[in-house]
Amino acid sequence: MVWSINTSGYAIRIRAFDEEGRPETEMYYDAAGVPIETAYYAYGSRFTYDEERRIYRITYLDRDGNPVMTGQGFASIERSFFTEEGMTGLVERDLFLDENGAPVSSANGTF
Repeated sequence: MVWSINTSGYAIRIRAFDEEGRPETEMYYDAAGVPIETAYYAYGSRFTYDEERRIYRITYLDRDGNPVMTGQGFASIERSFFTEEGMTGLVERDLFLDENGAPVSSANGTF
């Protein structure tokens, strides 16, 4: 089989799923199966879900699966969602976090 690099910069994406069948982690590899950094300077991502089954945290990972700071200046994005009628489920705010979970300013100056 011949693999090629897609527009996201990797050829192979390997996902692990939680007990509910949702993607929990994904790691990226080049066409030879070697771990590869994506545009965020991360080798993968971990997804954390809330009680509504929404992804509320995306954590970027190094090649060993540990949180890593991206080129944008954060390791995780944590989302909060509107709860008002008619807006339920829409993202209200993104909070940018370092590899220890502390808030940081993102590259575009928002928190």
